[in-house]
Amino acid sequence: MHYIPLCIQPYRDCKFIAGRVEGAKLAIDDCYIEFNRDGEEPTIILMTRDELLAVAWVATGAVWGMIQAERLGEEPQNHVPED
Repeated sequence: MHYIPLCIQPYRDCKFIAGRVEGAKLAIDDCYIEFNRDGEEPTIILMTRDELLAVAWVATGAVWGMIQAERLGEEPQNHVPED
């Protein structure tokens, strides 16, 4: 497999990388996200484009909810439906 980084975000003692992957076992998995903390083995997750966008969407929603709760002086609300 060959990883092609398209976006790198250094952050304190780690960096986040997202990009394109060639040669994945499943051709549909053409994206990857990498969590790379200094001194640890990187975690690389292969996914489809829509899965990568879904990760960005839920992360944005979680942070937005925390910011709004702080702004209102409340605890963050759980908006995840129970199974």
